[in-house]
This record gives sequence, structure tokens and C-alpha cells, in this order.
Amino acid sequence: MSGFGFELDDHEVSDAPTGGKPEYRVIEPTDHKATIMSADFKPTKKGGEGLSLEFQVDADDIDDEHEEDVSIRHWINTKHKNPEVVEIGRDEIVKLFMSCGLPLANASPDDLIGEECVIHIEHEEYKGFQQNRIKYFVFDKDEDDDEEEEEVKPKAKKKAKKKAKVEVEDDDEDDDEEEVVVTKKKKPKKKAKPVVEDDDEDDDENEAPW
Repeated sequence: MSGFGFELDDHEVSDAPTGGKPEYRVIEPTDHKATIMSADFKPTKKGGEGLSLEFQVDADDIDDEHEEDVSIRHWINTKHKNPEVVEIGRDEIVKLFMSCGLPLANASPDDLIGEECVIHIEHEEYKGFQQNRIKYFVFDKDEDDDEEEEEVKPKAKKKAKKKAKVEVEDDDEDDDEEEVVVTKKKKPKKKAKPVVEDDDEDDDENEAPW
């Protein structure tokens, strides 16, 4: 019995160079549905912090001969000495929640576990091997654009109504001015003939129909 806990002569060696890792199974570089298996905050060696995520792509959604699911790890910086790196990380977390369709208020990493999202995969070489890398999270932008358009349209209508009201008010002012002029011309006539019935008729003519 070997002192390593396994028989070395029974082990099938990989094609990877000594000290390296076996060839990663890369999947098609496109959008894939994935389930979030874990989401935890972890510290870095340099005093920073990040969100460590593990995604699982179902084998049925992968166009190859393998039958196993594919796990992909992803790191998002949440604490860094460079504020731009932190801002990029925050933006990425928000987009991940949007891809999952989760509410953004009072969010926590635990909300992500077990949720499905859409990830965009590209291949990246790392230490001589091709790996799956999550480049960004996919979410439906069309719905957000439609909501924005719906919000803009009512505002445009309101502005149009306001303009119409202004024009009507201007017309009313012009009518009032004309009525004042007519009234001034009629005053001498009323003094010449102080007839009660005529005054009632004038009042009826000047009274608004509404």
C-alpha cells in the first residue's frame, strides 16, 4: 500500500504539464442560463474584499457531448483602494440582481442563492489554459426602455395641454378686452334710457352660457 493513500500505478495521468491543471472544459462563448450556487463575501490578501460567486450551467443548455454541468466561479470587488474598481463592482452587482429579476431594495448576497440569471461567457487564457469567463450579466433592457418611453409620453401630452390652455387663456383675455370696450360704449346709452327691462336684457347677453 502506498503511503500517499492511493496506488500511483493505478492513477491515469492527465495531459497537463507538471504542476499545472488539466484542460478546462470550455463552453460556447455566448449567453447561457445559470443558477447561482453560492454567494459569499471574502477578504483579499491585500486588505480588500469581494463577492465570491459560483454559477452552474446545466448540461442540457450546453451544446457539446458532455453530460455534466459546468461550474464557473466569478469574483466581484466590493472593497478596494481604487474607488473606480469599487464602482465597477457595485455596477456589476446591480446588473446581476436585475438579471435575476430580484428587487434592489434591502438586497443581500443570500438573495442570490438558488436564483437563475443569464451570463455571457467568453474564453480567456490563464496560465496556458483556456477558461470560461463571465464578461457580463444579461438583463432585459427593452422593458426598461419601454417604461421610460411610457413615462415620457404622458409628460409630452401634459406640455401640449398646457400650451393649449395658454392659448385659450390668451383668447379669453382678448375677448374680455373686447367686451370691456363694448361695455364702455353702451354706458352712455344706459344713462340716456334708464329702463329696467333693457338692463335685464343687457345682463342676459353678457352672462356666460355656462
